Formats: sequence, structure tokens, C-alpha cells
Amino acid sequence: MRRRFSQAVLWIAVALCICALPLAANGASWGGTVLSKGLVYDDAYGVVNGNALMYKSINDSDGQAAAELDLVASDGSVLFKTGFTFDEWGFISPHSSYRYIPANKYGGSNAAHSSGFETCMGGLIVVDTTTDKICYVNNKGTIITKDHDAIVAIPSGERILTARAENGALSFSLLDTNGTLIDSAHGFEGMGTFYNMAYRDGIVSISVSNTYDGTITIENDTIVLHEDLRIDPGGPATVIEQSGYKVEITGDGDAVFTRPDGTVKTIEGDFNYVRVAWMHNGIDVGITAGGSRSGSLDSPERFFILDGTEIFNGKDYNQVTKLENEDAYLCFQMIENPQSHESTYRYCIDHLNTGAIQELPYLRDIHYDVVGSYIAEKQSDPADATYGGGYSYTTKIIDANGRTIKSYKPSEHWTLSIAPIEHPTTDEAIYIFADARYVLKEEQAKDGFFTECGKTRYLSKDLTTLKEFDGSLSVYLDIEIEGESVFPLSLNSEHAWTPSVLYDRDLEPVTYHGMQRVIANSAAERGGLAYVTDGKGRYGALDASGNPVIPIEFEAICDAGENLDDSTILVKRDGRWYFMDVTGRGPQPQAPSFSDVVAGETPHAEHIAWLAASGVSKGWGNGDGTSSFRPYAEVARCDMAAFLYRMAGEPAFEPTAGQRAAFSDVDGGTPHAREVWWLAAQGISAGWDEADGTRTFRPYETVKRCDMAAFLNRLVKNAGKPAGAGSPFTDVVDTTPHRAAVLWLASNEVSKGWTEPDGAMTFRPHETVKRADMAAFLHRMDEKGLMGES
Repeated sequence: MRRRFSQAVLWIAVALCICALPLAANGASWGGTVLSKGLVYDDAYGVVNGNALMYKSINDSDGQAAAELDLVASDGSVLFKTGFTFDEWGFISPHSSYRYIPANKYGGSNAAHSSGFETCMGGLIVVDTTTDKICYVNNKGTIITKDHDAIVAIPSGERILTARAENGALSFSLLDTNGTLIDSAHGFEGMGTFYNMAYRDGIVSISVSNTYDGTITIENDTIVLHEDLRIDPGGPATVIEQSGYKVEITGDGDAVFTRPDGTVKTIEGDFNYVRVAWMHNGIDVGITAGGSRSGSLDSPERFFILDGTEIFNGKDYNQVTKLENEDAYLCFQMIENPQSHESTYRYCIDHLNTGAIQELPYLRDIHYDVVGSYIAEKQSDPADATYGGGYSYTTKIIDANGRTIKSYKPSEHWTLSIAPIEHPTTDEAIYIFADARYVLKEEQAKDGFFTECGKTRYLSKDLTTLKEFDGSLSVYLDIEIEGESVFPLSLNSEHAWTPSVLYDRDLEPVTYHGMQRVIANSAAERGGLAYVTDGKGRYGALDASGNPVIPIEFEAICDAGENLDDSTILVKRDGRWYFMDVTGRGPQPQAPSFSDVVAGETPHAEHIAWLAASGVSKGWGNGDGTSSFRPYAEVARCDMAAFLYRMAGEPAFEPTAGQRAAFSDVDGGTPHAREVWWLAAQGISAGWDEADGTRTFRPYETVKRCDMAAFLNRLVKNAGKPAGAGSPFTDVVDTTPHRAAVLWLASNEVSKGWTEPDGAMTFRPHETVKRADMAAFLHRMDEKGLMGES
């Protein structure tokens, strides 16, 4: 049950803004203009150009884990729905109730966790399950392009690039967000099957069979195909340039090394690619050259430094990795038995300058990785059934001389990795131990929804513990505040986008006027305001003087950092999400002050105030600048249609000719005719069949309380708790019209009826609904979260 204002504070809030719902604890300001009713969703993923992508789990009749992902406008209306089921690993599949599912680029059940939505300009990319093709939905909720094999959004120019495999090649179209064709191109002959397309930093990468086969750039709204490039970011390439040196593979398969002074060294061979194996001091760069232009990429590799000097010549290593700041290399070799054709594996530490080689024991399920200046021995735990035992855990830490520095039991499930943080006092890297078992256990408990973070210890180079957290710093997330890098702490949380506290390079929380700074999804700041927390699970924002412009009272703040006008964010209060404009530029109409509603005297005065503040009812003008609500007047059926339509968020609706002809007694001159037609189109009211064969709505008749129950039940499609088997009301029996809907109202505490003098509870189903009672019904529907479930 949400906290309530005192009546006096409530009326002040209503007078301030029609959209400012009376929900703030202790009567404090929201800190901005609230643009929507409270939205009931499990999670929200930030606001982009006024829209949000919002997630909620749904009840699936087959017992499957299922969810809905909605594109929601800042007024709270749902522009586009997707839905899906997901397995314990988080992989999504179509749901029978939804035609569209999120495209794979969003990844997993919490499909908006990646930056996909943030780059989609307030729209989203979906898969049409009837065709298995990709579609783009713009920020108005309209599908502007469909039936493609891949789509990427290019936010810098507000453009959409689509791709389709046809006639043994790829066809591309460049469109604006309204669907207008700007340019097209056809190329990449021989690529008749399509794997993926991705955009990053102005370049679109095209791939088939998991390898990158070309790139596209958009130059002056023209598609430019670069078919001669073969690029795999972070992997094999044909050209590497570093510190004035250049290494390239020629068309004949030779490796050519060009020094800064222009001298050239050519190594004849059958090379297919080069890649950087390690990098130190700008020049001590290890180059791996390998593959075969006529054979497999698994052909023996050779190792060089940038001037063309070959190292490890004749040792037939398949992989070499240098330990940081050490004259030692972890080397891996695969040795095939010529008789059995079975392979054995060898790991060793090779001290190249001294020639010393130290063998490392190899057993089944053991492998080694370089982690900074150390080597981590990793082993899968046969006793661990988590994810099929497929994860490896650190069992030993080995130094450059092959000595074991520290040991762990495989069942403890620790992993060792490196974090790219330079400690400001020691100038040494900070290493991370993460309790992987705890992570996996929590993820499994969440049905693969999202990974929970376990314990993490941050260590200096000598393995001294610097800090320990229940969680981990997202050290790869690039955030800068006043020119300094800061890192969000990911905690064990029931919600994916609970704001994360920020930490500096000293692993200390970043403060602002004595409060801890946080990142609210992807942004730590908005329009001169810094997001902060009180450390007790409440969030808000301070200005430069430390004033709480957004009060520190929200359960969460969500900001994707992609608004063109720096205006709209999402805030969460009492379990609901609200769009809020923090600039004051949003609509701020004044709510009417009703002359015939007196706080403390008029029945349901607080509910009437809510009805006015949320824009569901504006009442009548008295002609003297005041307004009246007429709380004791009976609700006419046409007015009821208007109430329900506004409660639904005033969805876009243009009645067809057939819909306009639904009722013989409703035409363009009938009050709220459009809302009546919408009511019929949604199946909320079917009207009456008359003796002459026509159907009527009877717009001026009053609404009975039992009919009201049916209207509300149909509006939210029977959301909430089901109707009870027995009736709590003595006057609601088996023959009472809309008995099930009345009992549904009672089950969800929307109506408690009356306690009669004899102690019996009654509903009075045949009495007409008063406007004051209507306000109470609608407000309770919203309070119970029933509107958000429809």
C-alpha cells in the first residue's frame, strides 16, 4: 500500500501541477514535472529521446519463464510490445502471445541491458517471428522497415542501415527514422548467406560464418562498401601499425616489416594473417604471423618483434604470451602422435634471453593463462554440475620462475583476472579475485535472468589485499567525472538498474557534497545535476551548491544518457516508474481547484484530487474562473468511456467507418463519441441489441455499480488477483449481473462495499455510481498496479 500525504499537503501538490501525482513521501517535491502515471514494471532501461524500454515478467499459462519488453512513451502509453520465453541460460524464444521478440543484439531475457536501446534513437530492433526477419521500430512505435536479415542504427546521423542477402550478394538501404530511403548499395559478391552486422565508432562491420568479411562507412549520406578489407577486431588482420613500425601480409603470403627509418625486411612464406600477441613500452611488441593462404588458420605460427626479428625459431609453439615486466613467456604447444593422430598438450615457461625452460604439469581439464606478472593454473571442477561443469577456476598462482605462490581448492571456485586500473601511488596494476561460485549460484537462482556479483578482492601486484567488496567494480566501463576515471560497483540486487555507487582509482567512493555519487544506468549527471545516494537505498540529485533538486527519496533513477534535450529521466517510487522532466520545460498545466470538493468533508476527496492531478478528469468550469467536480452526480455511460480511455493513457485511436457505425445512438455529436467507439473496439462494452436489429450504447444512461465492475475488469483484461469463489457481499448472488467482475473488484481491494447495521457486507450492485465513488475506484485501480498490468 503506498504512503499517503496529509490532505493539506495533497491539495498543495494538486495545485502545483496536473501531472504531479500525490505519492511523494513526507510531501517533498519531485524535483521535476512528472509526465506519466505510475508504471508497473520490474525494470527500466533509461530514457532515450523521450521513450523508455521497460521490462516485466508475465504469467505464462504453460508454466514457462516469460517476459514482456515494451517501448513506452513519456506519457506512459505503450508504443510497441515484444514478448518472449527464456530458458535457464537466459536464451530467448518466441512466445505464442507475441508476434515480435527483441533482436539478438539486445541479448538474453533482460534484453535491453546492452547499449542497443541507447543507440536506437528511442526505437528498437525486433524480430518478426512469423518471418524470422528483422524490423526497425522508430520512436513513434511504427515499424518503418521490415523483412531484412540485419539492421543497425547509426545515431550520429539518425539513420538506419538495413541489409538483405539476395542473389549471392548483399543489398543495403540507408533510411531516416521515418522510413525515407536515402541511399542503397549492392555488393560483397559471393556472400549469399548472412551472419551479422554491427555498428561501432562510425564503422559497420559485415560478417558471415562468425568472421568479419568487410566494412561499410556512411559518408555524406552515401553507403561506401569496403570489400577489400578483412578485419577481425582484436584478432587476425592483414596490416598492423605501431609506433612507426608497419607489418603487412602481401598477396603472395610474405610478411613485410617496415621500420620507422623506411628500411624493409621481408620474410618469405605462406602467411595469411598477423596479430599482436603482447605489447610493452610501445616497441616491445610480439607479432604472431600464421595461417596458410592455401590451408587452415591452425597452421603453425611464427613469432616476431616489430623490427622483423624472429623469436622462438624452431620451437613450434602454437601460442606465446609474455608475462608483464618479466623475461618470461607462457608457451603452449600441441603435439600430434603420428601413429594415433591423437594430440597431447604442453605448457612451459620460456625465458627467451637465458634459454631456460620450465615445464608446467599438464593434466586433463587443466590449462594456464597469463594474468599480469603471474600465471594462473585453471581447472574445471568435475564435482560441479553448474552449467555442465564448463567453467574453469583458479587453483594456483604461479610466478615467472614456475613457483606456486598461492593455492586454492577447485571447489572454492575462485577466478583470477586483471583490471586495467593503475594505482595512483604504486603505479601498479590492481588484480581481481572473483568468487565465481557465488556468482553462478545467484544467476541460477534467477533463472539466468542476470548475473549476480559475488565477493571480490582487489589486490596489488604483490597480492596484498587493497579492498574487498560484496560485488565488483565494472572497471571496463569508461566513465569520467572532472577528467578522472571512476568505476561503478555492481552489487547483488533484485533489480538490474539499481543505481551503482561510483569508486575512484583508490577504490574509495566518490562523494559530492558529502553524499556518495552514483551512476543511474549509464549517466552520472544530467543537466548540471549529479546523481547521489544517501547510502540507505534512496537516490536523488544535487546541484553544484549541494541542494537536493531531485529529493533523495527515490528507490531508483534510470538515465541512459542519450536525450537530445537533456530533459527526461525515469524515477521509481513505491514500486512504480514515472517519467520526469527535470528541466522545467515539460508541460505544466494547472490542475483545477474544485469549488465543490472540500478536503476532510467531501467523500473520497483525496481520490478526486488524484483524478484531477493525473488528468483523468478536469471537471466543469463555473464561469467565474473556478471549477466544480460534482462529486454526487451520477456517472453517465459516455462520461465513463472518457474516464476509461484516459486511464488507459489515451492510446492512439482513429475509428474506422465500421467502428463509427457500431452503435445507432452514437454519432459525431455524442459527447465523448471517440472514446465510446474505442471502448467498443477494445471489447470493453458491447452495448445492447435492440428489437429493430440495431445495437445501442445508451450514452446518457447512468452506470450501475455492477456494470462499473465489468468495465474495470475488462479494461485491465482481468489483471491482478482472480475473483474469489465465494461472495463477501450478501447482495451479490449467482444471478447478480457481472457477479465475477464484482468479486474480482473485492479480491483486489478496489471496492469493500458497505457494512450494514446487522454487520452484513453489501455491494449494492444495482445502485448508480457517483462521480466521487468513480474517482475512488480508478485511483485504487492505479494504486494496486492493475493499470500497469493491462
